[in-house]
Amino acid sequence: MLFRVVINGDVEIRREWPWDRVSRVKDRLKELGFRWNGEYWSGKVYSVSLIRELKELLELTSEETEKLMKTILVNSSGGVIGVEDLGGSLGSIPSDCVLGEEGGLFIVSLSCLVRDFIKNDRNYIGGVSSYEEYVDKAVENIRQLLIGKAVIGDMELALKRAREFALANNKLRDLFMRRIEWWTARLGLDTAELHFLSKELYERLMV
Repeated sequence: MLFRVVINGDVEIRREWPWDRVSRVKDRLKELGFRWNGEYWSGKVYSVSLIRELKELLELTSEETEKLMKTILVNSSGGVIGVEDLGGSLGSIPSDCVLGEEGGLFIVSLSCLVRDFIKNDRNYIGGVSSYEEYVDKAVENIRQLLIGKAVIGDMELALKRAREFALANNKLRDLFMRRIEWWTARLGLDTAELHFLSKELYERLMV
């Protein structure tokens, strides 16, 4: 019998299979959220691991697999990537930097992650000498944050665009300068103006 599946609204798969094979495949497709519309099964899959499963389940050819992969490509020229997470949680990635989610693929703005780092970081702000150095710290922090995650798109291009965005953003630069001032100690001959007083700094000053 003829068995039809349409994936991501664009990729149609046609197979001539016996009923017992169709029955097994359709049961799994239902588990993946596919629906029968009276003519064919249709659904959306944006996870690379699920596409691998469909490749085996539907016996996709190389051409069909490539066509399906093209439906989930992420244009990283705007500083975004896709991050696959079937568990539904991205851990330490702020939710406001997630632009959308579809089938386990989260669209993440790296420009937003750089902005979030500049606003909230407490680990590096006291040890950098320039805004440019701080932005580079943000980029490296994001790179470490994404280690071990399945990324779709060009991460290095997205990081480059996010860095360019931050360096051209005067509001972020001004925010950095205000934070640097807050974390700086001003020392006079007999006075010390401390905006952020760590235990270690306090102990050194009291010697």
